[in-house]
Amino acid sequence: MKKLLFVLALSLFSISFSLAQEKGFFIDLATRAETISLNGHKEYASLNISFAPGYAFNSRLFARAQFDGVIATWDRGRNARTYIPNGTIGPSIGYYIMKDKGYGVIDISASVGHSLAVKEWRYVYYDLGFNWGINLNPGSKLKSRPFLGVGIRYNDTYRSNLDDYLNIYVQFGFRF
Repeated sequence: MKKLLFVLALSLFSISFSLAQEKGFFIDLATRAETISLNGHKEYASLNISFAPGYAFNSRLFARAQFDGVIATWDRGRNARTYIPNGTIGPSIGYYIMKDKGYGVIDISASVGHSLAVKEWRYVYYDLGFNWGINLNPGSKLKSRPFLGVGIRYNDTYRSNLDDYLNIYVQFGFRF
């Protein structure tokens, strides 16, 4: 429980922004914390900082190139922890399933990616997530809004002695 609270606190204090528009280019910057295991690996958690330039094809469909900085931790017991910094890169596609009707917007996105050249941990990830962009200032021409997200990420490990991880993540940020 302490690990979950610590990682969530880090994610809330990290900078997370998203610049979005109806159609055209945009940039997402986000913070994501993977803490809750769905396949029994309670010793694993990670904090991801994401930079994702993208393009909105219309008011519903968008695509991004996602670059993540990852700090993964493993609790080895008796106050011993292992930390592995890593990075990932991969495409992402999303769709706004609810447009702004005074409550905000909800999007669903899927991504797949690959870890960068860190020998200790190589993996391919598969990600499915939802984001809710909360409309705090209806009627304003300024499109800034905080957003919250939740999703599932599967890290398929290869060429290392680490396991595969299936985790729930939480995401926090602002949309401009």
